[in-house]
Amino acid sequence: MKAHTDLNLLAGGGLIGLFLIMALISLVYTPYPPTRQDIGAQLAPATIAHPLGTDSFGRDTLSRLMVGARHTLTVAVFAVAIGALLGTGLGMIAGWFSGFIDDAVMRTVDFIMGFPILLFAILIAAVFGPGMRNSLIAIGLANIPVFARLVRGNLLGLKEREFVVSARACGAGGRRILLVHLLPNLLSPLVIQVTLSLGTAILADAGLSYLGLGIQPPHPSWGRMVYAAQSFLSLDPWLAVYPGIAIALTILGFNLLGDGLRDRLDPRRIRKTRKARSR
Repeated sequence: MKAHTDLNLLAGGGLIGLFLIMALISLVYTPYPPTRQDIGAQLAPATIAHPLGTDSFGRDTLSRLMVGARHTLTVAVFAVAIGALLGTGLGMIAGWFSGFIDDAVMRTVDFIMGFPILLFAILIAAVFGPGMRNSLIAIGLANIPVFARLVRGNLLGLKEREFVVSARACGAGGRRILLVHLLPNLLSPLVIQVTLSLGTAILADAGLSYLGLGIQPPHPSWGRMVYAAQSFLSLDPWLAVYPGIAIALTILGFNLLGDGLRDRLDPRRIRKTRKARSR
């Protein structure tokens, strides 16, 4: 089990690290400007000058993949951060208070959760318009219910534990109990959910970009690259394969990392490991 967990962590971390390095490098260097067109090099095959070839406008595919990685990871990280912060706050309010407040918060969350995350993101982006900022906000709002339900469910079990009762007996207020005693105990499931949600956010961002609701041309994004390549599949199928592989590997990396963290941070597994060592 430990070897399997470590393998997931290493494989997931390696994949994410690869795309993160690619995104960071794109801040200071790309082989070519990602929006520069070269009409004489349209749909060029892979060469030394263009290792992954060029698209229908003669733009370097590798440069666009690198910048697309930066845009995709930026949207995913900030969107999940929005969902995690707002969802955690709502989940703590719903879990701590009972009655009307809990019902109002959770019914709102259930309503949002009734829509698939991509469909909800499409709805928000369609209302407020396309663009990177609106795509980020849409995916962030769509992630709120996941974190709200996770935090509320864990909080309901934690707030009756002995350490909370002791804190109340010592005169600690509700805010101190929530922030000092309960929130640290929620970090493990939150970290795992953040990692898994990043993969979902990348898929949602690719879907929005494919539909024209994400980052707008000529700025590159993986989803838009797949959309632009579908008209030239018979001439150069690799135009769609490269961004498709990038999307799939990034999602796989976050899922493997999330699975590895879940196994590593699972309290039951930790207890079993400690018992095995004590024997």
